[in-house]
Amino acid sequence: MHQFPEANSFGIVPPTKVEEKQRASVAFTKLLVAMETLGFSANEQRAIWHVLAGLYHLGAAGACKGIEFIP
Repeated sequence: MHQFPEANSFGIVPPTKVEEKQRASVAFTKLLVAMETLGFSANEQRAIWHVLAGLYHLGAAGACKGIEFIP
C-alpha cells in the first residue's frame, strides 16, 4: 500500500502511527478469527481477499463508473 497515493477513491489511508498500526493489526486478527468461526475455508478466505484487493486496486487506479476521464 505504500506505493499508492495517500488516499484513493475509497478514502483508504494506510496507518502511519504505531498506535494505528497496532489497532489495525488487532482488527485484522479479529476478522480472521471471525471468518474461521463462521466456517470460511482457506480457499473462500483467499477468494474474498482477491476480490477486495481487486476493488482496492481499481480504486487506486481511479476506475469509477460514470465519471469521464479528464487529463
